[in-house]
Amino acid sequence: MKKFIAALLFISALLPVFAFSGCKRSSGYFPKYTINAVYTENKIEGTLEYEFKNPSDKPIDAIKFNLYANAYSEKAKNRPVPYGSELKNFGGTEISDCLFCGSPAEFSVTGEDGNVLEIKTAEIPPNGSAKVSLSFSTVIPAADLRLGDTGETVNLGDFFPVACKAENGEFIECEYSPVGDPYYSGCSDYDVTITVPSEYVAASSGSPVSSETKGAATVYRYSLKKGRDFALCLSKNFTVKSEQVGGITLNVYGDAEFSERALSAARSALRYFSSAFGKFPYETMSVVKTGFLQGGMEYSGLCFISDSAEGEKEELTVVHEIAHEWWHCGVGNDQINEAYIDEGLAEYSSYLYFAENGNAERAEEILNRATAAYKAYFDVGKILRGEANTVMNRPLSSFSGDYEYVAIAYAKPLIMFTEYEKTIGRNKAKRRLSALYKDNLYGEINSDALISALGYPEFFRSYIDGKVII
Repeated sequence: MKKFIAALLFISALLPVFAFSGCKRSSGYFPKYTINAVYTENKIEGTLEYEFKNPSDKPIDAIKFNLYANAYSEKAKNRPVPYGSELKNFGGTEISDCLFCGSPAEFSVTGEDGNVLEIKTAEIPPNGSAKVSLSFSTVIPAADLRLGDTGETVNLGDFFPVACKAENGEFIECEYSPVGDPYYSGCSDYDVTITVPSEYVAASSGSPVSSETKGAATVYRYSLKKGRDFALCLSKNFTVKSEQVGGITLNVYGDAEFSERALSAARSALRYFSSAFGKFPYETMSVVKTGFLQGGMEYSGLCFISDSAEGEKEELTVVHEIAHEWWHCGVGNDQINEAYIDEGLAEYSSYLYFAENGNAERAEEILNRATAAYKAYFDVGKILRGEANTVMNRPLSSFSGDYEYVAIAYAKPLIMFTEYEKTIGRNKAKRRLSALYKDNLYGEINSDALISALGYPEFFRSYIDGKVII
């Protein structure tokens, strides 16, 4: 393998680095969500106002939203639980009172799982400004999922309608998946007010603007600029620890022992990634221990860490999820069709973190485990099916389960980036990633943009297209 890769890298180094299409930098304008919600047991309901500009070069007469919570409904075919698991308690979102610029608007809920809301509007010219508003009511399932009451905590991801990203004149409808993160979104500004029973402590994306106790309820207000998403987590039992890290407010929510450990790991990760890649994209970072079926989940300025993650796995999860603040939140990508980009960059960033923070053995162990996982997947595929699908840029629907997804979206790209590092040197690799981050902050990239920034197109294509043999 080493000889093949060395030859391939030499050839690709001789090729010009073409200016591929694919860098989707921020235009400088960001839509705005204004959400006012009330949480009661098993339900969150409220109003949403969305201010936006028509991003197309053609007039539009409708806008679409993803209703992610309807993946949690009893009739949903594309559920947020792994293959072989069942969702035994259900949720979903109902929509009412849609308005366009203050007047009643016709709307419909479509999609295989009722996962798309379409609101009819008057004709909006290219770059024309508009505003829609609606009322929503979301039932929260009893589940350790992005949206779920875990018993100890309440996870509030997926709870409100999210505008479909517009690209190439079309709204991108996101279909849920049992594997991966089924999202593709641009950045927006958020002004979120949530009322909760006063016994709850709220952890949230964004920075706190105010909190006010009114009788048995507390009203929290948060502001988030240029967020790719927004989520909260509630609990009656959180211990909260906070400190300033290079101008970033770092908050950790969980039990006392977790809070101490996570504060240390998060502090170090924020410092390292800020130095390696560029300024942290938000003012506040909150790390939350919660019931969660997977290891962790990233949101803008917020991450969930599963209460089942222990020891070294807990530390690695904290580091990986904070790396996503640069690769997913700061620089986005299509997580449905090119999941390897943000997951691979977060894995490689985690590898670098350990390698350059006095724990080279841990970094090598992470790489060795990734290599073993990928080879095991490849070997089993060859035995059972005569071949293994090693293409990296493919939709989540093509993965048979977490085993295949982890091998292709996590393990293989980590191998790819470490081999790349061996060729150009670690410092040069970091400089190119830093430039990629700076040039695309609050925008989105795809495979072409990644290759354009890093160079060596033949090398990267051999991995992405499933041609390289590891």
